[in-house]
Amino acid sequence: MSDICYFDSTLKMPLMELPLRSTIIKYKNEVIIISPIDFSESQFAEIKKMGTVTTIIAPSQFHHIFVKRVHKVFDTAKIFCVKGLDKKRADIKWDGTISSDMWRFQDEISLVTIEGMPKVNEAVFIHKPSKTLIVVDLVFNLTKAHGFGAFIILSLFGTYKKFGISRFFMMLVSQKELFVKSIKEVMSFDFDKIIMCHGEVITQNGKKILEETLRYKKIL
Repeated sequence: MSDICYFDSTLKMPLMELPLRSTIIKYKNEVIIISPIDFSESQFAEIKKMGTVTTIIAPSQFHHIFVKRVHKVFDTAKIFCVKGLDKKRADIKWDGTISSDMWRFQDEISLVTIEGMPKVNEAVFIHKPSKTLIVVDLVFNLTKAHGFGAFIILSLFGTYKKFGISRFFMMLVSQKELFVKSIKEVMSFDFDKIIMCHGEVITQNGKKILEETLRYKKIL
């Protein structure tokens, strides 16, 4: 198994089922889970084969639903969240909030917090060995979405059957200057692949595709 992989599931929503994805990274003798999903027993077994899970991350204020369940399976792991989620989910005993200052994996996995949107505070990661950008809601790529409900919801978001940044996400940007600064920091890294939580993985030319989208949205 590669040092980076991902597992998929779905979340039932009104009118549609939303695809979810969790990214798993092996760092030396440790395993990191980014954005836990409702893993199946076989998926749990695959993760255990990779090594000892030491770190579980809720990388935005929206991606926290399955943290407790996953921590019960990997109960020796430390669990971290983004700023603000510790108050929103005070029922979870967090080991801390994540930032680039405290992130001890920076040599191989860079962390950038998307500033300027305090109701989200999404943390994105760049896995340097595989040149992979890992995001949760920064971009969607639901090219295989089907059903009338998906058409309605994703059309409203502007992400129906295409790679893009949702209108809802952009509505949560309250300080554009800080937001743009964070995006420029993300784009300063070398990446080719993009793993997102919602939609099909971009396996090549990811940086170029994202840059074109950002320019279309007049973010860059």
